[in-house]
Amino acid sequence: MRLWPFGRTEKRQTYSDAVVTAIVNQATGNALVTAAATAALETAAGTMARAFAAADVDGTDLVTRPILAAIGRGLVRRGDVVFVIRVDDSGRPSLVQGSQHEVRGSVDPDTWRYRVDISGPNGVRSVRAPAAGVVHLKYSVDPDRPWIGVSPLGWASQTGTLSGAIERALGDESQTAVGYLLPVPGDLDDEDVDQFKADLRNLRGKSLVVELQEQYGAGRGQQASTEYRPQRIGPEIPESVVSLQQQVFDQVLAACGVPPDLATSPSGANAQRESWRRFLHGTVKPLADEAGDEFSMKLDRPVSLSFDRFFASDVTGRARAFQSLTGGGMDPARAAQLTGMEADAGS
Repeated sequence: MRLWPFGRTEKRQTYSDAVVTAIVNQATGNALVTAAATAALETAAGTMARAFAAADVDGTDLVTRPILAAIGRGLVRRGDVVFVIRVDDSGRPSLVQGSQHEVRGSVDPDTWRYRVDISGPNGVRSVRAPAAGVVHLKYSVDPDRPWIGVSPLGWASQTGTLSGAIERALGDESQTAVGYLLPVPGDLDDEDVDQFKADLRNLRGKSLVVELQEQYGAGRGQQASTEYRPQRIGPEIPESVVSLQQQVFDQVLAACGVPPDLATSPSGANAQRESWRRFLHGTVKPLADEAGDEFSMKLDRPVSLSFDRFFASDVTGRARAFQSLTGGGMDPARAAQLTGMEADAGS
């Protein structure tokens, strides 16, 4: 295997080394936090991945839909995604996603060198490449560490911690003993209890005659009202915890740039379309534009990601805006440009 630029060597890593690397990453805080296992983060990551996978890529055929989906998911979950530009023996380039990476170099990004781990069934292969041979996409950047992408929950770490804690608490609560207790008279011997259990197993909707401790003519006693009435035991999750879980769920989605209405609110079609429009224009498209710039620079050709098909759901709103602008005296060409209706205006 040859790396871009040509002539770069590669280094293999054993499975044991990969395990040690994972343990070190966990200990040093580089691995995904507990919040990564929550439904809230997966909802955000899945929504972003599917949105990216539906993009139309212009300028290259190297960026496939699986790669697009990996970009969307990786940006939300980890904060960055790294692809090594690999060139086969025939000279055809391809993109290979890395599982872990390390960056070394000076303050000049052109001097950065990457060590990227590529995972496989039999182990991990460690390859080294200059910055020009690696596509490095970041969700956001901390100026103190510009070589590392920061995920949404990397900034909102307290929210992520709270989300993980709530999920763990609910999981622990749900794992408590669950079942029914059946109070019976206390004077039954073991043989009677065993026979009673067998009768219950064979009941299956039939009738079973049992004897109460209450005697005829003795009046209604307290025991007769409780004998043979099953009492359920199991988790009793407070409503306040359930409400807090929903609030934190929405906060995680919002931190990841996903309007909560897309996943949780039973709102109407108009509200859903508005949430989708905000998601596309405010989150997906800016991240896609940054990805297009990185691909263009590293592949040395203009690359862009388009979501025009998705914007069709907002065509009625854009048409109303176009009509309002032209009705107010704006030039139709300018109004079409501002509302994203150039194609409609020219057809």
